[in-house]
Amino acid sequence: MLWLAIHCPTLALDCILRRWPEGIEPALAITDLEGSRRFIAVATRPAEACGVFAGQAVATALALLPDLILVARNPDDERKALNEAALAALRFTPIVSLRASGLVMEISASLKLYGGRRVLKKDIAAAMRMQGLAIAMAEAPTPHGARLLAKNAASHQTPTRHESFAAALDALPIAHLESAMPYLDRFEGIGCRTLADLHRLPTKGLARRFGPALLDEIARASGDKPDPQTVFEAPSRFDARIELMARVESAETLIFSAQRLLAQLAGWLAARRAAVRSFTLVLHHDRWTKDAIPPTSIAIALATPSHDAARLLALVRERLSRLELKAPVLELALEAPTIVQAQESDGTLFPAREQAPETLVRLIEKLTARLGPDAMMRIERVADHRPERAWREVRGEAAWLDGAPASKTSVSGRGSRRTKTRASQPEISSCTVGPRPSWLLFEPRMLDVRAHRPVFDSPLDLLAGPERIETGWWDDAPVTRDYFIVENTAGHLLWVYRERLPAAGKALWYLQGLFG
Repeated sequence: MLWLAIHCPTLALDCILRRWPEGIEPALAITDLEGSRRFIAVATRPAEACGVFAGQAVATALALLPDLILVARNPDDERKALNEAALAALRFTPIVSLRASGLVMEISASLKLYGGRRVLKKDIAAAMRMQGLAIAMAEAPTPHGARLLAKNAASHQTPTRHESFAAALDALPIAHLESAMPYLDRFEGIGCRTLADLHRLPTKGLARRFGPALLDEIARASGDKPDPQTVFEAPSRFDARIELMARVESAETLIFSAQRLLAQLAGWLAARRAAVRSFTLVLHHDRWTKDAIPPTSIAIALATPSHDAARLLALVRERLSRLELKAPVLELALEAPTIVQAQESDGTLFPAREQAPETLVRLIEKLTARLGPDAMMRIERVADHRPERAWREVRGEAAWLDGAPASKTSVSGRGSRRTKTRASQPEISSCTVGPRPSWLLFEPRMLDVRAHRPVFDSPLDLLAGPERIETGWWDDAPVTRDYFIVENTAGHLLWVYRERLPAAGKALWYLQGLFG
C-alpha cells in the first residue's frame, strides 16, 4: 500500500487568509495563549517583513507594527478547514483520514486512474491549494511514516532524498514524534537528535524512561506494528458555505471562493457515487443592518447529471460574469439538495455513438448560463397530423432538460428565420406517410395559380402525391388537404397542398415547407 500525507504547517493562518479576496495578503498574525501569556503563533509575510515573528509577545509585535491585524487562533475553524479539504480529497480516493494538522490518504488504487504518482500528487496539491491551504506532502508505505516525512518536508525547502524508506525515517528529527515532545530537552542533553540515534539506545531503557508510547509510535511509523485509520465519512447532505473577511462588490471576484465550494461538492459526489442535476449558489449580503437585503440565489441546472468540478465551475463562471450585485457579498453558500446516481464511463478507447451528444450538451449549458434559460428554445413534437400543429416551442429550462440533445435546439434572437426545423417525423399514425421537408413555414403561404397550376417563382411541376390529410374535426381548425411534392424551374423541391374544400375567398394552393 502507498500512503500520501498532507501536512499544513500554517493551518491557523490559512483558515483566515482563504477568506480574503484572492491576491490580497494583509499584515496579519494569529495569536495563541500559553498560560496567561499571549504570543504570535504565525504571521503573514508582510507582517514578518516588519519584524513580527512566531513566539513574539503580542505587545512587542504591536509596538513594531501598530496596524497589525490580530486574530485569535480558533481550533474549530481549523477542524472545519480540514473537513473541507477531506471532502475535496474524496475525489481522488475514498480512504481519507483526518489528522490534527493535515490528512492521510491511501492512493495505491488511484495511481493508474490518474496517470501515475507524479500526476496524482500534482492534482491533489492543486486541490488543496484551491481550499486555501499551504501544504507539504510525502508518501510512504505506512500512514504514520508518511505523516512524519510530510512534517519534515514542511521544515525544509528542499526535501532530502534517501535510498530507502527506513533510511528516510532514521534521518528524521526526534522533534517530529508527538510522543517525544515532552522529553525534547532530555534527548538534547544526551545528544539524541534523530530517530537513528534512538535506535542505538536500549529498547527497555527507552520504554522505562520515556514511556511505551514512544516505541509504539516508532513501530507504527516503520510498519512493525499495525496502524489502523479512521476513514473520513462524507455527510449525508451537502451544504457548504464560506464567510468572507472583506465585503466583495464584484461578482467575478467571487469565482475563486465558488471554485473552492465546487471542489468540495465534487469530492462529496464522488464519495457517494452520485451526480448533481442542479445546484444553487447563494450570495448573502449585509444581514445585520435594519433593512437587511435578501440573499441572491443563482440556480444552475445541467442538461445531464455531472460530478465534474470543471464543468460546474464553467457554468458558475458564466453566471457570475454577467451578474450585477445588488449589494456587497459577505458570505457564499452552495446547496445541492437533489442528487442522482452517477453514470460511470466505460473507459473505451473510442467513444460510443450515445456519447457523441456530450459536446452539444456542454454548449447548450454554456449558452444557457451566459444568455439565460429564456434565450433557449427547443422544438418538441406534438401528436397531430397537421404539419403546422405537429410541433411547438419549449423555452426556459424545459427547453433543454431531458432529451434536448436529441431534439433541435436553437438560440432565439431578433434575427431568427421565419422557418422552423422540425424535431422529427411525428409518430402519430400507423398509415404510410410520405417524406417531409426539413423546413416548415410558421404559417402556410398562399400560392397564385396560373393555368390551373400553382406558382412559386415559376409554375410548379408535380413530382409525387397526393397524400391526404383530413383531421382536426374535434377542434376549431379542421383540415382537408391533399399534399404534393413539387419542383420549380430553379430545381427547388417544395411541399405544397391543395384545399379540397376551400372556404369562400380563400386560396386553393398553399406552400407548407421546403426540402433541403
